[in-house]
Amino acid sequence: MHSYKILQLTDTHLFDSDEYSMYGVKTNKNFADTLKFIKGKDFNFNAIFLTGDISQDKTPKSYIMIAEMLSFFNKTIYWIPGNHDDSTIMAEVFSKYELFKQGRSFFIERINWHFIFCDSTFPNKDSGYLRDNAIAELSRSLHNANASSCISMIMHHHPIKVGVSLIDKYILENADIFWEQITQSKKQVKIVICGHVHGDYDLENNGIRVISCPATSLQFGRGTSKSDVDNIPGFKLWKFSLEGNFSYETYFIR
Repeated sequence: MHSYKILQLTDTHLFDSDEYSMYGVKTNKNFADTLKFIKGKDFNFNAIFLTGDISQDKTPKSYIMIAEMLSFFNKTIYWIPGNHDDSTIMAEVFSKYELFKQGRSFFIERINWHFIFCDSTFPNKDSGYLRDNAIAELSRSLHNANASSCISMIMHHHPIKVGVSLIDKYILENADIFWEQITQSKKQVKIVICGHVHGDYDLENNGIRVISCPATSLQFGRGTSKSDVDNIPGFKLWKFSLEGNFSYETYFIR
């Protein structure tokens, strides 16, 4: 079958105990409910993208919890950190699980798609910022991608505004460098996949789609300028196929 399906989970904001909450929402429960829903469906996905803000309290136990829970699916899990994560603890814990791979880049020949991950986190900042090493790795990955292949970029922070002032304060600050790298590469970047915004957005910048995934924890209301939250977990299921085609389904668990 010339397709590749990806389950995207993001912004789980887990705690080391189920008793804790964020904005009054039991995020551990919402994640457990999300996985229960997924297990009840025949999604038949090939891999999982875990796109940051996995832990709210930065504890090893919170990362162990998600590693144990996702190992059930027996699929490769590509992960990147978010601004709420401790990337050192995250890497240390996930390194003990064979299915967990830190997101770099990989190519799926049968569909001619290249997936390139970008670390948009900067120490002690909630907004995104590409550090020099991240820019260098992005440039190298784009250079090494096949000229004829289609490319999907994966990152935590959003590189264009979504129109929610509460979250747009924490956008990728040096997004101009990100877009410049893509333009200079002259490669076929079709889409940028992100998390962070706690909502489902499908936008475009210079012909490249920018699509966010809803959080498994909670959503921020569209257009809100304050902490207006919806206690509804969500996730995305992606399908990539030949000739640069891709589609997705967004799920909210009510």
